[in-house]
Amino acid sequence: MGRLRDQMQRDLELRNLSSRTKRCYLDWMKRFAGHFRKPPDELGDEEIKEFLHFLLQDRKASQSSMNQAYSALKFFYETTLGRLWNGTQIPRCKRGKRLPVVLSQDEVRLILSATQNLKYRAILVTIYSAGLRVSEVVQLKVADIDSQRMTIRVRGKGTRIATRFLARTLWSCSVPIGRFIGQPIGFFPRESRKNRSRSPRSKRFLRPPLAKREFEKGPRCTP
Repeated sequence: MGRLRDQMQRDLELRNLSSRTKRCYLDWMKRFAGHFRKPPDELGDEEIKEFLHFLLQDRKASQSSMNQAYSALKFFYETTLGRLWNGTQIPRCKRGKRLPVVLSQDEVRLILSATQNLKYRAILVTIYSAGLRVSEVVQLKVADIDSQRMTIRVRGKGTRIATRFLARTLWSCSVPIGRFIGQPIGFFPRESRKNRSRSPRSKRFLRPPLAKREFEKGPRCTP
């Protein structure tokens, strides 16, 4: 995309979106331009609808991917090019509602007890205690923890910051999370590139404990 990519990246930075969102939007525009082998400023509503239909019918894209592609296209044409976005002519894929599958307290205990690695067990307990996403827990810094008030400062999407409460069990003998305080990089330092498959962000560290315990509820469940 060249010049257009630089313009879109500037607009994304001005909007102060998260790094992950910026990469995602730029990647979708690259796919869109590559699909038609034309610069996106030479394409219009019909090509946009054709591309979205291709993702849905041919690629069997998930609702999340469809929403990302739609948002990226809308941002580019509406913000970067300054064109009028016709929402009635380019409908957004309707997102289906799905009830969450919730684990019982006993099932959560089984998963924690099956996690032998102390660092990963501390990550799981932190997620369960404060209700964090994996992307949030891996960004924790030592300064984010207030052991006196038992609170934690969480960095969410973009510049969002929230305060969550921590359970006293995080300082217990079974999960001594205080042991990780003083790490030079962060609360839960990321793995090296060589051990990226074991990084908390990859979620692969959950496979061994889940393999030891059979759950009928499947892998996509909420503690």
